[in-house]
Amino acid sequence: MYHCDECCKAVPYNDRIFTDTGGVLCNDCLRKQWLCYILRCSDGSLYTGVTNNLSARIEAHNNGTGAKYTRGRGPVELVAKSRMMSRNDAQVLEMLVKKTPAEGKVAALFKLEKEF
Repeated sequence: MYHCDECCKAVPYNDRIFTDTGGVLCNDCLRKQWLCYILRCSDGSLYTGVTNNLSARIEAHNNGTGAKYTRGRGPVELVAKSRMMSRNDAQVLEMLVKKTPAEGKVAALFKLEKEF
């Protein structure tokens, strides 16, 4: 029997999921591994997206293999990120942030994430 590194719930041997650092996550915590993020592009514009691996996603944006919007606008830098949540919640938050004017996106991200 293992225990989840996040919630300490008992995890049966066959249901364990190892993290890249060698830890163990239960299925409930694994579903909460998504976040919404905001990047600033080299032209000053903002890009909002969701991911379950932020460092790899930023690298993809900078390599030109990320979103079509960020191609040719790199390098990008991380401006803000939400806490970890389910994929669905992260996508809903992303859509709400995208509807917000650029000057209020970061504040909206932190305000709206509290609702999830």
